[in-house]
Amino acid sequence: MKDINVLIPYKNRSKDLERLLPTVRKSLKLLGLKPFFIISEQADDNSFNRGAIFNAGFKEGSRITDCNYWIFHDVDVFEIKAGSLGYFQANGAAGIFCHDINSSPGGGVMCINSESFKKANGYTNQFWLWGLEDTDFRKRIIARKIPILNPENVVYKSQKKWQKLVHHSASPKSDNREKKIDKNQCKLHHIFLKKYKNNPSSVMDDGLNNIKYKLVNKQIIESDVVKLSFHISPSDHNMLEQIDKEKDE
Repeated sequence: MKDINVLIPYKNRSKDLERLLPTVRKSLKLLGLKPFFIISEQADDNSFNRGAIFNAGFKEGSRITDCNYWIFHDVDVFEIKAGSLGYFQANGAAGIFCHDINSSPGGGVMCINSESFKKANGYTNQFWLWGLEDTDFRKRIIARKIPILNPENVVYKSQKKWQKLVHHSASPKSDNREKKIDKNQCKLHHIFLKKYKNNPSSVMDDGLNNIKYKLVNKQIIESDVVKLSFHISPSDHNMLEQIDKEKDE
């Protein structure tokens, strides 16, 4: 069996989490993979920040496991039949289940190795609430010329076949989380994309290297499951204000 870490971003989704762990464990066993689950919980009262909670979970998780291979797995994605999704040890980045090509890899479920995640500087910490961190991550991967593996095997939610393979509990009818993306967040997103294109090293301006958090609890749930609870700190400065200031100078 080959070892692999499964990093799950989490906030107030206990029913989904209870369902996910045995589902993924069964699938990985069929594929010859032995998982170590790291539940990365955002335990503060701030809006959910998926990118930042992945960054925090990866940094602290790397202190307790030396495995080089990771699955980044949303808590609300479940295989209908075990083994339907192509999890594997990726030397690069690979989308497994994503909304569409623009969010792969980075959204839904992906496989990645430690070196690639560090080279991309993880996710930006700037996107709160719903969306954009996944499309941003794809552009970071491309900017840093990290191999995108097996793109032909990704299951996209925009394809009809996905409903036969995957159940996604987040939907307009079942999910009451914030759907509207803030206009300033959209503006920042487009600024980031331009920066990555013009200067790939700009991914180092924000991400894994400057995530601010406090680890408030570490709970060993099972021998192969640890739950890390974090308070995520908002940035000390508004990046939009900083960018606008630089333009004026």
